[in-house]
Amino acid sequence: MNEFDALMKHLMTLEALTEQKIDAATSRNSNRLVQLLQEELDSLNYINQHLLDLATLSPAQRKVIGQHAMRWQERTKFLHDVLQTQLGYCDFVRMLIGNSHTQAINIDL
Repeated sequence: MNEFDALMKHLMTLEALTEQKIDAATSRNSNRLVQLLQEELDSLNYINQHLLDLATLSPAQRKVIGQHAMRWQERTKFLHDVLQTQLGYCDFVRMLIGNSHTQAINIDL
């Protein structure tokens, strides 16, 4: 497998996992979300280790990778917004029942 194909494989894996993470977050399936976060580590590691290899690709290949990276970034931003909403909802419920974060993470300092 050449470098372009390998980068695309990992980038598309990250795109697919991000969509699954959005689904897990909106359905409040925390176990699945944690599992998906663990599954993406290999692809993230590969891309981080091979970022410099982008310079060896043709302009057309870099453009394709750039388009996928932008789409992944947009969906990751949406995931961030979904998680903020979900966490905001959790904070609101904690406040209603009188359970603050300090009580939840009290380590007796």
